[in-house]
Amino acid sequence: MSSGPALVKAAVAVAAIERSADMDALRQTVRAFASPFGYDRFVLYAASPEGEAVVDRVLWLEGGTGALLEICNGD
Repeated sequence: MSSGPALVKAAVAVAAIERSADMDALRQTVRAFASPFGYDRFVLYAASPEGEAVVDRVLWLEGGTGALLEICNGD
């Protein structure tokens, strides 16, 4: 079995994520790519390059029911 088509889809998804103008576009791209693989839970976070904290900010957290939780970090 060839992984070629999956790699092409991944590259297209990464390019679309990089071009995302807003969080809604990013979410839509991630969901469209991941759903066929059975993924229905997503976490997007920022990590600082320095410091003790592994996660600096949680930007997007979504569970299997499609419930969306956006966390405001006061920015």
